[in-house]
Amino acid sequence: MRKLFVTTLALLGFIGAHASHVAGGYLTYKHHTANQYIVQLYVIYDNNGIPASGVSESICVIDECSNTQTTYSIFEKALNGNPAPSGGIYIPGADRCVDDTTAIAQYYALYFTDTIALTGNCDSISIWWSSACCRPNDIENIADLGTNITLTATLDRSIGPNSMTSYNIFELLRPVCAGTPVLYDPFINEADGDSLHFSLIPVRDGSCGTTIDNTFNPGYSAQQPLFNNQTYSLHPNKGVIRFNANVAEHISTGILIEEFRYDPLTDSTYRVGTSVLDFVTQVEDSCSSEALNWGLKQDTLPIACGDQNILLTFEKSVDNSTVEMNGTDFRIIGPNLTPVPVTQVGINPNSAYSDSILLNFFMPIQDSGIYTVYVKTGNDGNSLSNICGAPITKDTIYLKTVVCNIGIDESSYSGFTLFPNPAAQELNIRNIFGGSKIEITDLQGKVFQVPVIYEVLNYLSLNVGHLPSGLYLIRVNEPGGRSGVQKFLKN
Repeated sequence: MRKLFVTTLALLGFIGAHASHVAGGYLTYKHHTANQYIVQLYVIYDNNGIPASGVSESICVIDECSNTQTTYSIFEKALNGNPAPSGGIYIPGADRCVDDTTAIAQYYALYFTDTIALTGNCDSISIWWSSACCRPNDIENIADLGTNITLTATLDRSIGPNSMTSYNIFELLRPVCAGTPVLYDPFINEADGDSLHFSLIPVRDGSCGTTIDNTFNPGYSAQQPLFNNQTYSLHPNKGVIRFNANVAEHISTGILIEEFRYDPLTDSTYRVGTSVLDFVTQVEDSCSSEALNWGLKQDTLPIACGDQNILLTFEKSVDNSTVEMNGTDFRIIGPNLTPVPVTQVGINPNSAYSDSILLNFFMPIQDSGIYTVYVKTGNDGNSLSNICGAPITKDTIYLKTVVCNIGIDESSYSGFTLFPNPAAQELNIRNIFGGSKIEITDLQGKVFQVPVIYEVLNYLSLNVGHLPSGLYLIRVNEPGGRSGVQKFLKN
């Protein structure tokens, strides 16, 4: 075994300087400049007391290539959020699904960071942090709660610098409710374009250079953190977590994040870095009334003639996986009970949640009046569900149009027939008198010239292929003085 030389730099703190219970943490890093790296440590404390502000935490860095171990101090930096009484912040979003004040105020977060220098191009560098004390007493899946928490991160500098992906540990600490499907989206941001892999691992204790897997109580394991093999899934590439806990419980869970990079010089893929999260999943007895009774934010929305979409916003973020992209979750009934088909919906493509959904209609809005939008409801698993796993309950919104002032006298003559409608290239007019004058305008009154393909007796064919897509008016003025207007849609 190679001899390990130890150097201590700026030792202003010591490993595990704080005696509060530690509910978890996240150790990661990002490249700054040249050989400079910013180490980032999030520590989650329970409500038995957290350290005063201005403290530091110690990390150690092991360079396997030079056989060195170096200790650094990293210092607290303020986080944006609701300040906790004696430092740090309350966990953001803790009140999204539950209203149990004990659960919401259960944990607090502190953030420590500093820049360290890593020389050389070693392919095996590791960063370590250990807490002084132990896990909270209410953790149910770990046998020995008296051990500390140890977090690690690794770095391979042999093929260039690396920044580990940013993972939102606060999202994982959001209390959820038993009996409803749970979705955690960590909002991954991978800056280097590397491939990511996520896996469940045992939570660990230890010290610099050594980790020990914690022992699980019967009915629990690293791969099945919930009691008695209740379904718990971690997406291996996106880091999204889904589960459905039947009972209230508090469990500690570990996640390993690995980054892989393709090297074109060797035509090989290398693991360039890792980081570890250790966090508590808080499953409470029930959801809040606000989480269970939710839906569309507005009762009414204005909509204009010619509009072909509408943006709906919700009181709680919607689970994107419960949204049918073909629009079948939504039904729109227009004036005179005319259905308006929804052909497509738009959701947030960069998250598993959406605060709003865009509905696209088959045709633009053509008539004045009130349109009623219905959202599919029910507990059969086929309705929209929110971030807390609860199906939508407030399911109706009214769209109000102003008078569609598009120059149509509904009582005027319109005995001619248009087909096909919608039209893409050719628009045919039947049952018109010879010598009739044809005028095509958009809804703003702009006149468009269209060439005649052919005209035979009371039949006329027009080339509309050059018109932009949208809703148009076609006016026929007959030699005898009668005129009529109809609408057509250009695809």
